[in-house]
Amino acid sequence: MADRFTELGLLFLTLAGWLLLIYVVVALPVSSGTQAIFYASGFVALAGTVALVSELYQARASKGDSHPRAVHLLGAGMRLAFAVEFALWLQSLRVLTAAYLVFILAGYVFLEILFRYTSGERRGSRE
Repeated sequence: MADRFTELGLLFLTLAGWLLLIYVVVALPVSSGTQAIFYASGFVALAGTVALVSELYQARASKGDSHPRAVHLLGAGMRLAFAVEFALWLQSLRVLTAAYLVFILAGYVFLEILFRYTSGERRGSRE
């Protein structure tokens, strides 16, 4: 039951992040303060969305009732949100190139593999 309350809180914060992000883009003038709000709300929205979508995917893909909850998948969402936010920040400085984007994506994939390997989640292994 406690997991459902935390997932409801995660869903609420994700929706709040998306609504605030839309409000910043549509209604607020450009300034350093609104840029900080944009990055913060974008981070919350992306991290929560990735966690919720990952939970839905793993619930459908897993056989049985045992699948990770969205709150436990929030770390993966935060890593992806950080990579996207870093790319957006580089783009705002007008220094994002295709090579930098490839390096950011490769770094994200490397971190995901590293975190999954250290957590013991090895799908497809024959151990």
